[in-house]
Amino acid sequence: MRASVDRTAIEKSVRLQTRLAQWESMQERADGLVDEFLEIAKNWAKLSSHLKRLRTGEDFSLEDKNKISSLQGLVQRHLKTFDFHSFPPTEITLARDNFRPQVLVQDKDTGGEIEKDIGFEASASDGIRLKWSYYLSLLELDDSYETNHSGLVVFDEPGQQATDPVNLAGLFQVSAKQKTPNHQVIIATSEKSDAIREGLKDLRYNLISFQGYILKPIVEPHDAG
Repeated sequence: MRASVDRTAIEKSVRLQTRLAQWESMQERADGLVDEFLEIAKNWAKLSSHLKRLRTGEDFSLEDKNKISSLQGLVQRHLKTFDFHSFPPTEITLARDNFRPQVLVQDKDTGGEIEKDIGFEASASDGIRLKWSYYLSLLELDDSYETNHSGLVVFDEPGQQATDPVNLAGLFQVSAKQKTPNHQVIIATSEKSDAIREGLKDLRYNLISFQGYILKPIVEPHDAG
């Protein structure tokens, strides 16, 4: 009986030692990842600081300033078209350090302007409208200025995550009005074909309808023999 108890204790001890070795190995890996993250964070902070110094606004050429102003105007115009309502579209501007949309409001205490986070302040539906406006504005900016845009914008079920109705007809119409021949907007949607045709009317577009699933398994033909 004592030999059996001793053997059980030994087996348990071996299992615990193996598990301890695994945990120690995992801890070493985690410590290594933390060190890597710290290095990445340092580089990010250094590059962000350098980027801000480069983009103070004083280093912009006149063409740069005109380009930024034009992009901001396009975004505001599209926000109005798409019924953006969390803020007046004219209050949506572009940050000069990263050109992302921002909203500036008057601080009641100091009287100065403060930036508010659109992501927290805007509704989910307005977040979608903001993305439409920004992506299409970047594409349209290429009509008037030299940019590095690829000329392609793709929307996949653009109104799917909206918490309240969004102006899909407006998105279709703006997308169909692209003037530059080498620009293309592709929209994948489950909207009815009749509703799309009614919304686009005489605008130029190419509607491709799929019956059932777009992606289907390939069925290999049976051998004749």
